[in-house]
Amino acid sequence: MRSPSLYSQDDPITAAMKPPPSETESERAARLEAEAEAKRVSEQIDEDLREERERLKKRKGDVKVRMSSRLSPRIHLHEL
Repeated sequence: MRSPSLYSQDDPITAAMKPPPSETESERAARLEAEAEAKRVSEQIDEDLREERERLKKRKGDVKVRMSSRLSPRIHLHEL
């Protein structure tokens, strides 16, 4: 049995992503431009996610202390 290869000719996804044999130069150029734009957008999303993850990590370290608005029973208002 043959081991699967990432670039296997028998892979249906690879076959589906292959440009048609009748692709013209202008179609090829448009396809390559669209692929480059899709890659740029994907990389920007990845970068945004990395930045958001870093912001969340930094926020996790922040400790917020909330003070209760109720006064201790031992403290009288006139002592404040």
